[in-house]
Amino acid sequence: ECLKLRSQDRCMVMPTVLVIDDDVSLYDLIENTLSMIQVRCEFFNHAEAGIAFAKQHQPHLILMDLLLPKGIKGWEAIGLLKADAQTKHIPVIAFTAGTGHYIKQAMESGASEFIVKPFSINQFQKTVMQYIGATQQ
Repeated sequence: ECLKLRSQDRCMVMPTVLVIDDDVSLYDLIENTLSMIQVRCEFFNHAEAGIAFAKQHQPHLILMDLLLPKGIKGWEAIGLLKADAQTKHIPVIAFTAGTGHYIKQAMESGASEFIVKPFSINQFQKTVMQYIGATQQ
């Protein structure tokens, strides 16, 4: 079921961002920040469930934590998403408090960009909108 947003008397489907991050304390902040720009979020705390969601629901964008403690690491998940015909078109932003080494691995795996935690809310919104806008044209 899609959440819809009224805009000038027509309904538009709200863009969806899939967030794969084990830090559940960030979920409210991310959801509140993105709801301000009319973006809906779906959250998973490990990559395998997030990948399954992406295949089934085709989000507009994926934010992938790189240092996931359970299962595969974020850069491995990015590689799987980019190798799969069902998900390779979905932009993935690496989302991490990790070092340059992890960011390099993510970019080599196919991430479109990276956001370092902690992040500026305004810059976070701008970066998300850059990718959401590109997928909606």
